[in-house]
This record gives sequence, C-alpha cells and structure tokens, in this order.
Amino acid sequence: MKNAIANWSTDFQKSVFQELIERDVDQSKFKNVNHLNSLQWTPENDWLAAKSFVSKKSGSKATERRYTREIYRLFLWMRHLNDLCLKEVTPEDIEEYLRFCINPPSSWCSKKGGNAPITSREWRPFKDKQKPSVNSIQNTLSILKSFFSYLKDVQYVTGDPTRDISGEFRSSIMAAAAVKSTYLNHEYPCKPARNPEGLTHVQWLCLLESIEEMPTRTVVQQLKYERARYIVRMLYYTGLRSDEARTHTHKSFSYDSVRKIWKITVYGKGSKKRVLPIHQELLDSIKRFRDFHGLSCLPGTDKLPIFPNYRIYEPNNKHGGETKEFSNPMSESGAMELLKSLYMLADKRMKENYPKEESQASISYHEATLHTLRHSRARHLIFNDGVDLRVVQAFLGHSKIMTTQLYTEPSMDDLLKTM
Repeated sequence: MKNAIANWSTDFQKSVFQELIERDVDQSKFKNVNHLNSLQWTPENDWLAAKSFVSKKSGSKATERRYTREIYRLFLWMRHLNDLCLKEVTPEDIEEYLRFCINPPSSWCSKKGGNAPITSREWRPFKDKQKPSVNSIQNTLSILKSFFSYLKDVQYVTGDPTRDISGEFRSSIMAAAAVKSTYLNHEYPCKPARNPEGLTHVQWLCLLESIEEMPTRTVVQQLKYERARYIVRMLYYTGLRSDEARTHTHKSFSYDSVRKIWKITVYGKGSKKRVLPIHQELLDSIKRFRDFHGLSCLPGTDKLPIFPNYRIYEPNNKHGGETKEFSNPMSESGAMELLKSLYMLADKRMKENYPKEESQASISYHEATLHTLRHSRARHLIFNDGVDLRVVQAFLGHSKIMTTQLYTEPSMDDLLKTM
C-alpha cells in the first residue's frame, strides 16, 4: 500500500477535485458495440465508467449524492493507495476495501466528512473516526455490487468481484457479531444497526406543548413560532424524508375532487412517486401558516418551500423594523439545527412534567433527528392505530416490506404494556 497520502494535503484535495468533479463526461468517448441485436456502449476508461454509472442515479439528489460519495471513496482507495484499476479489482480487494471503510485513517476523516462541499477544506471521504454501523457497511457493499454489475452489463469488466467475497461481510453475520460484542464486551469494529425508533405518544404531545409555549411578543418570535408548529406537523403527518421536505414546494399539494380531500405528491428516493392524503390537523396548520404570511389559505398555487428558510431584516435597515420574507428552502444543517432547538425545549418540559414517561422512552430528545418524526409517525400508525403494514409501507415510500418491518420491533415502552 502506498504511503503518499498518509496525511491529507491541500494539493491532493485539489487534484481530487480536478479529477472527479471538473472534468465533464464527453459522450463521444463512448464507443458503440452491437451485441445480441441491441446497441450497447462501453466506457473507454475507469473515470468514464464511474461517471456514467453515477449519472444513472441522477433522479434523486440524495441518491446521487450517496452513490457519488461511495464511488469517490472507492476511486481514492484504488488509485492513490493501491494503484489499481477497475479491471484489476478482485474479491480480496473488495474485502480489503470494506475493512478500510470500517477503519479509515484519521487523515481521511473530518467532522463534516462528505457532507461538506468537495471544494471545502473540511471535505474528507469519511466523518470523524468512529465505529460505523453494520448498515453503513452493508450500504457501501450494496452500491459496490450495483456498480460492478453495471460495469459487467456494459462489458467494461468480465467478472463481478463483489459476488465472491467471504461470508465475513454477510449482513446476518455482521449483525450477529456486532450485537454479540455489545452484550459480551467483545471487540468488533462495527456497531449494531439500530431499528428505527420514534418518540412515544407522550413525547410527541410534549413536543407540541413546548412549541405552544414559545414566545410571540415580537414579529420575529411570531414567525419562529408559526414555522415551528407548521414544520413539526408537516414532517410528522407526511413522513417526509429530509431531502423530500427540502426539495418540494406547496405546488406539490392538490385537491382530490372525487374523494374531497387534499393530497401531496412526493418524488422520493430514486424519483419514486407517492401520493399521500393530508391529515386534517396538518391541513389546518398549513392554512394557518399561509394565512400568517398573507397568502391564500389553500396551497397548490405557489412555490413556497415546504421547509422554508427566512431572511430576517435588522430593525435599523430601510424596511423600518422586524420583517420577514421567503427565501430558498432550508439547508439540511439548518433544518437539523431548527429541530434540535425544538427538541431541547421539549426535553426540558418532559423532565419537569413527565419524569416517569421520560425514563420509559426508547429514544431521548438528545438522540432525536429530523428523521425521528418520520419514524414516530410510522410507529404510531402501527402500534397505536393498528394500520396495516402494507399501508405504512406505501406511506413511507419503501420499495421492500422488509424495510417497513423494522418499524414493527417493539420498544421498551411497548413491552411495558404487557405488565
């Protein structure tokens, strides 16, 4: 293994940017090959092969970002640590690469990792060193399998090295080893995958109550309050993923004249379409939010972001006071910061008013993320409302029922009901 980049350098990062980002795909570089009466094209080099594969995942920004990150990592490892090309990769190389992903060198890690723009000095292939979850490594392997299967389909490689790796990286074996290490204090480089855990019903109500106690004396305070009560209901009652909430607008809403209900049309992972009815409490919240901003009470006629950001003017500027206006959708970090601030308000209220329920919760507000509201709604539909699993699958936009079944794992709060 090379030692040239044991320490990450600015020059190396610039070369990575030039190699992977700045060069555009020139379609003329592909050559046509007639095969079995169908027209196929084969990339001429590794870089074009990777670029063409990633381009196929461009339907969803989140999916494209995830696949791009994984392919970049593989390329950096292959070319700058091992001097390999794609046609030389063996099953043993794949296994070595997976071990590398489990325990990357410190110089390849930063606090933001791949979430920072690749032009930023903070960009690194990995986040700060910590044990990855079994799911994280399985996701990496899944993308590698998809990548090499694609390369084989376009006749760039003759074999698929991901098909012949050892059982060490089988999902069930990794999961069992990770769980065993947790309870028996054995060393294992991966942590167990956590089942989706949502807020209990009391935690959810506590979150709503804490929002109602937010100050509303000034225009800015009213703005923050109105947005908070609207956003948490939007995320909860629609089960939107972060990327979905930040990339859709109120034009996604429409009225179903047959069923006489409002609905939202969402394009999620892989641009998969799902249509969801709007809960009455959410519809009331949307109308209130729009009315507060002087908009028509019913959505569907403008491009107001579902997850709006704001530009707050200073009191001494030309606008003459505290005013507001819509701007671009909120960033992922901004959205998480907003939710975290609301969770902390709820955490304080929970400790003061519901100490017993707090001790029984499966997840604390400190652990909660933007995705937690999606998990919460799914679990409440299953355990509190008795909704069929297939319906919840459609609500969440899962391709496989096995993914939805993760939500059926009972929490400690659920098990306490047996006492």
